[in-house]
Amino acid sequence: MDRRVETAGWRRVALAIMAALSLSILMPSTALAKETFRMRIQAAVPSGAMSFEMLEAFARRVDVMSEGRLKVQVFGAGAIVPSPQILDSVHRGILEGGLRLAPVLERQASRYVPV
Repeated sequence: MDRRVETAGWRRVALAIMAALSLSILMPSTALAKETFRMRIQAAVPSGAMSFEMLEAFARRVDVMSEGRLKVQVFGAGAIVPSPQILDSVHRGILEGGLRLAPVLERQASRYVPV
């Protein structure tokens, strides 16, 4: 048998194995890329407030920038938890984010972060 034919056969086998391995490596990442995530943010202001509207605009931008993989749901004051409990609810994992006034957050944050 010609040595060139034998070498070419092994090259084809090697290429086929490399192609199969690269596809198997890429498959999980494409499946993961289709997974969507959800984030709930509650504001301490009513749904008609300007800061709430800015939060809704943020949610729309995140949806576009993540190509629909991250869905941000925005809730007004008291929709899930009472407004004074927003920071505690984020800490406990009930909410993924909260919008409160800075002076109120500063008083509440002292319970979690040593000053």
